[in-house]
Amino acid sequence: MEEIIDYGNGTRSVLEDLKIIGNGDAIEVVPGTYIVRVDGVLDILPVYSTYYRVVVEDPTGSEEYWVRKGSIFEEKARETITLSTNIRLRFRGWEGEIQSNTPSLSLSIEKPVRVRAVYTREYKIEIEGPLGTKELWLEEDTKFPVYLPEKLPGVISSRTLKGYIVNGEYRELGQRKILMLDIDKPYKLVAIYEVEIEWVNVLILAGIVLSAIALYLVYEYITTRKTKIS
Repeated sequence: MEEIIDYGNGTRSVLEDLKIIGNGDAIEVVPGTYIVRVDGVLDILPVYSTYYRVVVEDPTGSEEYWVRKGSIFEEKARETITLSTNIRLRFRGWEGEIQSNTPSLSLSIEKPVRVRAVYTREYKIEIEGPLGTKELWLEEDTKFPVYLPEKLPGVISSRTLKGYIVNGEYRELGQRKILMLDIDKPYKLVAIYEVEIEWVNVLILAGIVLSAIALYLVYEYITTRKTKIS
């Protein structure tokens, strides 16, 4: 007798047991092969179960499973698939026999099933500024405004944002000081700041220093004069 009867269209019967009616019994020695002990008249009835094909697809390929009718099939999609150091795919949802946006899948199998895990492409955006480096993963075909502080004040000098080096190419900023990126590839940005002297603060500091020197000279003069008088 056949262990598997394939009907096509993702359906098959699989031999799971022998039913003995009469005097005797059966022992399975290997899957699908039985030794039957006969003690008299008996009937041997093969017991088959229906199995359905379950196909799970994702961007890297597909897997095929044969699942018994009425069973619960469970699968979990990868939340991210790394394509390179700067490009990855992020799970978005399931399509096919079930629509769901959670990675875990649970189906009661009553017919052949095909499901597909859908992903969106993301690119890494690296932004280097005077305060450190930030890394972001952004979805393809979106827009992203890059904004860093326009001015970083200091006591003697300050730094003013002038532009960015974007993937090796300099881009000067306009008055809004915002760079809008079309997310269609990975980006590496380096913020370019120009150093400017804060002359007002320099003059104030210079005045403080000169005042301190003047006070010191007056103190020295008074001290020296008292000494001579004594």
